[in-house]
This record gives sequence, structure tokens and C-alpha cells, in this order.
Amino acid sequence: MRIHTAILIVLLVLVFGCRNPFATREPEPPTGEQLPLLEPTSAENVLKNLEISCEYMSINDYMDTLSEDFLFVPDGSDSERFPDVFSEPWGREEESIFCQRLFDKEMTTLISFSSSVDSNATVIEETAEFVHYRYDYHIALIHHHHTDAPRSVKGSAEFSLRCDQQGNWIIFQWEDEKTDSHTWGELRATF
Repeated sequence: MRIHTAILIVLLVLVFGCRNPFATREPEPPTGEQLPLLEPTSAENVLKNLEISCEYMSINDYMDTLSEDFLFVPDGSDSERFPDVFSEPWGREEESIFCQRLFDKEMTTLISFSSSVDSNATVIEETAEFVHYRYDYHIALIHHHHTDAPRSVKGSAEFSLRCDQQGNWIIFQWEDEKTDSHTWGELRATF
């Protein structure tokens, strides 16, 4: 009888003390830092997201601003100076590899835009499905182990963006123009 009472007490404690294993649980908060990204429903938002993803060094968010057929066109002087890097078209895959190295927090500790898209982007051409921007950039970097890479890049970028059928914009071409001593093209080549 004592064994039955003990078993009954243990069973009652287990039944009433346990939570339902099939009940839904509270969702866990997202891991990592939440970026203040904008919906890609305008070309301006995509350029701002590009800037934000660089400053937060977020590879996935950076790559989300670029189309599958993305093409980077370096300044002619960078093509001449780094023929081994730019002899073939620089596409999305090359950009992803560069971005992974640049955004490696052990290699780079700061990417800071001195000029923002809000104040330095000018529309050159615009239709309902296409926008061509000129953006004068000035970016400071703090990085380690890449002694040849510039600490500051300054130039002019011409971004070509298109709108998809869902109304989202994406960068499909980035053409770099040298206006100072170091450009994004040089940074890509030396990083």
C-alpha cells in the first residue's frame, strides 16, 4: 500500500508539476544587432541600406542591396594599376568575397561615411523602372593586417538601380570614378 501511495504521489507531482510539452513557447528575441534598414521600395532606400550595412559591417544586408547580375566597374586608373584583379568582370561573387574580408571584425573595426547618401546622391536619369545616381563618397576605415589598403577612400560612384515586379529596388551596376587618391576600386583590389 505504501508503494502505491508513493507512486500515486509521484505521478500527481509529475502530472501537475509539468508543463504541457505540446504547448507553444514564448518566442526568443532575435540574436545579433537589429539594423535600422529601410524597405527597398525606393532607390534612395536601397542606397541608404548600402551605407547602413557598411557601417554595421553586415555582409548579408550589404549583399541584399545587389542584384544577381551585379557588376562593379572600377575607375580606369584602378583597372590599369590592378590588372590582375580587374582583368575579368567584377561581379556579385567577387563582391561577396571582398565584403567578407572587409567586414571581418578582426580585420576592420570601423567603416564611417563622412558624406551620406541623403546629402550627396544626385539623380542623373530616372524612369519608372530605372534610376541612375551619382554619389560622392568619402569613407574612413580602421583596419588591421592590410598595410597596402587605404585608410580613407574618396570618389564618385554611379549607381544604376532597377525596380522588380514586386516594387523593390536593387543595385545592378556600380561604376567608380576617382576624384582623390584612393577609391573603392583600390580598396577592393588591396583587401
